[in-house]
Amino acid sequence: MATLKAFYQKIVSFFLAAFAVLFPMRGVTGELQGVTVTVPAVTTATEQIDMTIENRSGSNISYGLDSFSLEKRTLTGWTTMQKRSDYVVLKILMVVEPGGKGKLSVNLPVVYGKTLDKGSYRLNFSYSMREHGSGVASVTFAVTS
Repeated sequence: MATLKAFYQKIVSFFLAAFAVLFPMRGVTGELQGVTVTVPAVTTATEQIDMTIENRSGSNISYGLDSFSLEKRTLTGWTTMQKRSDYVVLKILMVVEPGGKGKLSVNLPVVYGKTLDKGSYRLNFSYSMREHGSGVASVTFAVTS
């Protein structure tokens, strides 16, 4: 009986994960607020991701040097990659004016302890706007060999 229950739980989990991948829930994204983030091509040998932040909103945006998270797509959905326990960063506030562009670099071995494996990833960039609170701009990309 316990084996049958475990089997059904796995089936339900699989279908929920497939549904979450096909129809992800979305909140207010950076794109809706006029903020986008892009990354260049990434391979398994890439050690640093240099993202470009574009502010097409009518307000300044601000962010820190650690204003990002990285997720990997798995069979169960998006899984957040854990930053190294000894990873530290200075608290420096960066500002991008309306119509401007900013840069943020992520050194993968320093932050995550390794380069990325082949697969699909999502980089989430968090920022603040004085008038509109905080937002997140995301970009999905593939890591190739």
